[in-house]
Amino acid sequence: MSYGDGSIFSKTDKKSGKKIWLVEVRTGQYPNGRPQFTRRKADSKSEAIKIRQTLNSQKLQGKLTQRSNITVAEYGRYWAREVKPNTVKAHTAANYESQLTSYVNPYLGRKKMCDLTYPMVQEWINNLLNAGYGPTTVNHARSVLGQIVKQARREQIISSDPVSLTVKVKKQLGDKTQVRKAWNIEEAKQALKEAEGTDMDLFVHMCVYLGLRHGEALGLQWSAIDLEKRTIEIKFTLKDERRINNDGKGMVRLKLQEPKTKSSIRQLTIVPQLFESIERHQMMQSVRKMTAGYKWEEKGMVFTTSIGTPVTQANNLKHFKDWIKKHNLRYIRVHDLRHTFGQLALESGAPLEQVSQTLGHADIGITKKIYAPDVRGFNERALKSISDFLDPKPVTAEVQVHQLEEITAEPLVIDTPVPVTSRTMSRKRNQTSYLQ
Repeated sequence: MSYGDGSIFSKTDKKSGKKIWLVEVRTGQYPNGRPQFTRRKADSKSEAIKIRQTLNSQKLQGKLTQRSNITVAEYGRYWAREVKPNTVKAHTAANYESQLTSYVNPYLGRKKMCDLTYPMVQEWINNLLNAGYGPTTVNHARSVLGQIVKQARREQIISSDPVSLTVKVKKQLGDKTQVRKAWNIEEAKQALKEAEGTDMDLFVHMCVYLGLRHGEALGLQWSAIDLEKRTIEIKFTLKDERRINNDGKGMVRLKLQEPKTKSSIRQLTIVPQLFESIERHQMMQSVRKMTAGYKWEEKGMVFTTSIGTPVTQANNLKHFKDWIKKHNLRYIRVHDLRHTFGQLALESGAPLEQVSQTLGHADIGITKKIYAPDVRGFNERALKSISDFLDPKPVTAEVQVHQLEEITAEPLVIDTPVPVTSRTMSRKRNQTSYLQ
């Protein structure tokens, strides 16, 4: 039975045996020219007519979509495995699917994509916060869900974007964070001392003295180190590339790749302390080669396993945690070693521009935002500078004496003869005859 734009017809429901009414309205056509319809159920003919009117109204407003029974979990899996790999790297797409599995599916996975509403999404965000997840984690998950919803709108599965109606979670003072306070100078000195001669020797020295990222350190090759010129070229990063197989199981493989930005490719100087650490590491690796024998796989990597293969970030993190615990050091993340370099370099008086370039930041503003607020002495130096500029203090007697000491620290040389009294000359003659 046709009622204008759309059809209404009845049928017997197989499960209940009751008569139901179906409303069918055309939404468009597939690429092959076949018509595309959306369908709704109704318990009566009068209800079906009202549904048809609503659908036609939505169609005129461009809000009518194809009715689909696909769930959020099913569509998310399709999006991560078939849509995103065309625009991002495989491990990035795998990370998206991992986020869906951990944070979205337990709450919204069974919901139909077409049924998603603003209250559902907002409740999901609140549930994540109540479960103890931090703002950063929640915002990342919200971003992934938002991308899925946008794709569903393009495919006319959902008519609106309920995620865009929500707002990002704002970080509050005291919120939990994975970031640890960087080591101060005493802690850094102690850590470097404890690292000498251990498996963490060169890794800790590289991160503290150069501010390397985890992947940059593990991706170092001996060909990038010039001991004669005392330089290191940072050209690659070693990634733990995670992928999801068709059976849903994850796998990790190592991939050496160029950094995301050109500024991350840089040449750094080998300071004496780092040079000594490199020499110790070379000796340690030579012993490791001899021990492995024919099992050794030469890959040219600086950091290796017991048989010469590259080290995964996950395994290196485990060794790092064990080393910290063994030597009773305050725990910080591997990335916080980079923060330690940044803060200590600025506290030592190194210019912000130089620190930013050494860290490989694309913008000096990034360095300033991350490190400057926590650097001791920044505010004091700024306030003292403007104080001295606006209201210079007169030089006190104490300062004059101190300056005089500094000036007269060198031997005094007299160019102009100084007249002496006869009494002085007489004393000199007596002293000379006595010494003779």
